[in-house]
Formats: sequence, C-alpha cells, structure tokens
Amino acid sequence: RKFHHAHTNQHQILHTSRSPHLSVKDKPKTAVSLNNSIIRKLGSTATFQNSPTVKNSKYLKRSGEQGTSRARNGPQNSQQEQPNRKRTYHTSEPSTSSALQAMNVRTTRNVSSTPPNFENLHLKIVSRIGELMEELSRTAENHAQAIEARSRFHQRRSDKDGAHVLEKLEKALKKAEVDLEKMKEVLKEVKAQTDAHELMRVLFDGIKGRRGEIFSKATKDCEAIFKAGGLCCGKFFDCVQIENCLTCGDQFHSVCREIGRRSRDRADRCECRVPQTVPTKFRSTDIPQDRCAKVIENRFKKWVKTDKKVSIRVLTADDMKAELGEKLEEFFAAMGKQLPLLKMRNRMILVFLEEDGEEILFFAMLANEYKERKAELITFRYLETVSYINDGELRRNVYDSIIFGYMAFAASIGYKKIHFWACPPDPDDSYLFRGRPAYQTVLDKKKLIEWYTRLLELGKTRGVISNYSQKYNGPKPDEVFELIEHLISDGGFWNKEIGKLFEEKYGCNETSHQQVQKDLRRLIGKKDHPIFYITLAPSEEIEAEEENDLPPISSKIAKTGDVWREFLDDHGLDFTYRETAINATLVILWALIRELCETGQMETPQTAPSVPRLESDSAPSTSSSR
Repeated sequence: RKFHHAHTNQHQILHTSRSPHLSVKDKPKTAVSLNNSIIRKLGSTATFQNSPTVKNSKYLKRSGEQGTSRARNGPQNSQQEQPNRKRTYHTSEPSTSSALQAMNVRTTRNVSSTPPNFENLHLKIVSRIGELMEELSRTAENHAQAIEARSRFHQRRSDKDGAHVLEKLEKALKKAEVDLEKMKEVLKEVKAQTDAHELMRVLFDGIKGRRGEIFSKATKDCEAIFKAGGLCCGKFFDCVQIENCLTCGDQFHSVCREIGRRSRDRADRCECRVPQTVPTKFRSTDIPQDRCAKVIENRFKKWVKTDKKVSIRVLTADDMKAELGEKLEEFFAAMGKQLPLLKMRNRMILVFLEEDGEEILFFAMLANEYKERKAELITFRYLETVSYINDGELRRNVYDSIIFGYMAFAASIGYKKIHFWACPPDPDDSYLFRGRPAYQTVLDKKKLIEWYTRLLELGKTRGVISNYSQKYNGPKPDEVFELIEHLISDGGFWNKEIGKLFEEKYGCNETSHQQVQKDLRRLIGKKDHPIFYITLAPSEEIEAEEENDLPPISSKIAKTGDVWREFLDDHGLDFTYRETAINATLVILWALIRELCETGQMETPQTAPSVPRLESDSAPSTSSSR
C-alpha cells in the first residue's frame, strides 16, 4: 500500500498513494452523477455563482489554460500515468452548470484594478523590498565574518563539532546569497508593474516558500501595505482573484467575503460584504460520531495534551470492491484465470482544527478494511495533511496519535495486520486535498523510510503495534495465484510490480506458472521494497461502553478517494492558503451535513449560527472579476 509522507523540519505532510485514475467512462456512475444530485439538494436552499468555492465548465478553467501554476509539493505515484490534476483558476465567465451558485451576483469585465493611490502603494512596496534586500545583505555579511572566524579557530583545533558548525554557517551563507539574488530579480519586476493585482502576484510569487523571520516579517508588512491600499486583506491567492464591487467600489476576495472577513455590524452594508454561498455555518461537531471516531478521540486525548480544539469524524462506505488495476487484470486474463474479487469497507477519517471560531480540515485518511478472503488485513489507501498547526512537535504528535488511534480501533474489531506502501510523492499533485501551503516540502525516499521507522517504533512503545518489517512475512503457498492473492490489494504495490513483470518481462503474453512463481519469490525476497508489514498488538478492552451504541455514518461524497477528490475539484475547494482552507472546510461541512440530513442519519443542527443576509431581494451589480 502506498502511504506517502512529506515534511520539513518545520512542517510535515502525510500522504498515501493515488489509485490508477479512471477515465470518465470507466468511473462508477456515483463518481459522475453524485455531485449534481447533492448539489441540487443544496441548491434548494442556496445557489452559487462566480464563487471560489465553485468550479464549473465555463466559470473555471484548468491551470494549463489560464493563470500561473503553483507547485504544491503533493504526491503523485500511481500504477498508471495520471492526468493533470493541478488546481483550477477562475475566469469571469458566468456559470451555466447545475453546481451550487452564489446569490445576487452579476459580473462585468475589464474594470481597472489600479486604485487611485497606486503610485503611493507602489512606492511603499518598492521601499519595503529594498529594506528586505538590505537585511539579507547584512545577514550574508555576518555569516561570512562568522565563517572566517570559525575557519581560523578550526585550523588551530580540529573537532567534529566545529566542522559541523562551520558547515551550517556555509549553508546559511549560501541561502542568504541565493535569497538576495532572487529578491534583486523580484525588485526589478516589481518596479515595472503598473497594475495593483500584477504587483501583488509578482511580489508574493517571489517571496512564497522562502523561510525565515526576515521573509515572514516582510510578507506581513507588504500585506498590510496592500490592505491599507484598499486591496481586501492584502494577501495574494493564486487560486482566487480580487473582484471589484460595482456598487461600493471595494476590491475584495470572494473567499474573504464567504468566511466572514468582510462583515460589518451595519444594516446598510454592501452585498459584497455578505457571505453568498451557504446560509448556515455548520461545525464538524454537528456531525455525529461513530464508534471508530470515538475510539480515536479517546486515544488522542490520552496521548495529546493541548488546548487546541481538534475534532475527529469518520465516514464509512460498506460493500466496496478493491481496484486491482488494468495490467493485473490483463495478466490474469492472459494466464486464463479470473481476477479475484476482494470485498472491503472504506473508512474516511477527517480531522478538523478550530481556531478563533474558524475550522480547517487538516488531516484526511482513507483506510481499506478487507472482508472474507483477507479478513485480517487493512491497507492504508490515502493519507494526506495540510500543515496548519505551527508547533512542529505538537503537529507530529497529532498525526501519530490519530494513526495509532485508528490502529487501536482496527485491533478492537478483529483486524491483525496493516500494510502500507511508503513512496515519496510527486511535488505537483495531491490526493485528498487540493493544494497545500507553499512552505510544505516532501521527503526523499531515504528520509521517508526513516520517518516511518520512527512512527512504527513509537507505535510499539504506545502498545498498538506488536512488530513490523519491510520484508514480506506473509504466506508463501506453492500455487502461484494463491501467492498473488496474498500480495495484491486495492491500488497496491504488488499490483503494480506484477503488472510491470507481465508487461516488461513476459511481453503481455502467457508464460508458465513455474516462471511466474520463481520471479515472484525472487521479488518478495528483496529487503528494499518501500512497504511496511505491520502486526497489530492484541486489542485492549475499549473503555467507553457507549461506543458500542454509536452507528457508522456514511456519505457518498466520501465513499472513495476519486469521488471525494472530484467533489473538491468540482467546487474549486483549495487548501493552499489559510483563508481558502477555511472556506473549503465550510463548504465541505455544509455539503456533508446536508447529505446526512437528507438521508436521515442526523437531524438538522439547531445551534448553527445563520449567515447574515440583506433584507432586499434585489440583485445589485457587485463584482467584476479580474
């Protein structure tokens, strides 16, 4: 099972593998028709148009067609070549789809984005970048002096610690020099700008992803300058464009409007300050907990001591069948065998963080729980995070504890083994989220294996893991197809390896069972495969009796990874920035809870605060997308 993880010393991301992407004609009907059915239900209460939460055929275009692509350090390692799934970018074209539409919004084009005070704003930005360059120059000079002093000391006394300090100083000097050269290029581009929006794009594209207090402070200062200049919050979102209100003249991000950042306690406030997407703000805690979520939560509270508000919810899809891949299917057909039917249950684990009354979905994991022929096995299909917990140690403990909490639950319902495939993700894609903060990077294969080794060693200490290995330790029957059935799983590593063997060595032709058996035994005997085979510790008695009375919660939106991701794509939900992540979470919760209410799995929450609306039903001209 692929189980991707990527992090830096400051920020971590977890991922699991992408399944072979299905074409539209190959996808289950639910993956194609689900969104429209859910959206129609939502549309009975609210409609969307020209909103960052919505993607439809005319309103949004792929990044290859318009806009600048952001590399998002996400994973893409699958059995088959993946189509381009980069985030989408907005145009000003009106919506014609059945997707959720914003209320009372009309758009026009070609309205100037340059405010009257642009010259003053431009001068302040140029000045602030100049100050940033001076700081970088001083930093480089200080590092150079420290290196010179350390080198003289090191000549008199050779020691490992001194050499290590010298190496760190040299790396810091190199970084400062690279940053300085980059900012020279940025300053040149900034000086040439005559449009406020382009000025924001050039500046923040140049600064994004650069680490250190110097850049952090410069970013905040520039955002404050843009905000004071009338450009909404002053931040640049490459996935959401600033709009001009044709009623009051404000320039704003629709995301900021939707999450309430533009609201004012005035009866005469303009429509551009009123959220347009959902009439009710739901919370993750409005979703009922099932037994799995309760067990994970209990273990989480035991292992994580924090005052942060974290809520865990689990959505279950029963009666699922494993996707084994086209190449494996072709191999079985060529050998005159029927592809085995592996039944399983999917569990989507969603974890939310609440800060200052706003929630962000920051952790998502999809686990496959097998039945019948592989009834003791679980595989992790996807696991991904977006790094919105700033404390590195806390963030790591949160991720660890959620994973271990699920392992404890799995053991409590009779599962004994978990397999996952550790594979470094491709930087340009993601699975359960769309986008992630620019400061998140991925681990290489070596560091990835080290990260998992640490995780699993901690699992043994916490008593949820009995043992683990990277070498296959399962049954090795003499009959080759019995062996294959023990190896394969939903979107698994061995599916790919057997398919590759069939294509490259056997030329997609039938071969002898003895040859396949020989080749497979040779492959599984290797020790360097990026797979972990885990044996769970025996289940402890579950402490809370009420957990047994908590029924599973199901949602079509979270039935599979493909359906989930399609929902995010169809609504343009993005997690690259805190504001867009808050907005995406708001829409996800709205859609999930509306579905659960429609299917009778919960009552409509009574405590949810209503989003303020204007009394007038008229439709003023409010925005012009640029």
